[in-house]
Amino acid sequence: MFWGPRFRAIFNLLAAAKEVEEGRTDGRGLTDRENATAADLRSAHADTRAGMFFSNLIVYFIILTTAATLHAHGQTDITTARQAAEALRPLAGNGAYLLFTLGLIGTGMLAFGPRAELLES
Repeated sequence: MFWGPRFRAIFNLLAAAKEVEEGRTDGRGLTDRENATAADLRSAHADTRAGMFFSNLIVYFIILTTAATLHAHGQTDITTARQAAEALRPLAGNGAYLLFTLGLIGTGMLAFGPRAELLES
């Protein structure tokens, strides 16, 4: 339930990126799209910029909060993945390694964003 809508949104984004890339390959620009007005494109541009700004702001504060919390608990020298997973132990208990693993897998999935052709069936 928690991950379903997020994965669906990511896959929709990747499919849209693939469609745009195919349009560029065929020589079509964004203004050549059916029923796309200049106002629609400006709105999409503003929406994209706002989304990027706020998502990066959230990531910044996640990193800042994590660093402040680890520093407050005396964990200032984390150099390995094992140490990073162990740092999660006060939060996740025995599930710290699983939580860290899921985080790594999620980050890896984000790295495939530009590779929309992986979604082809």
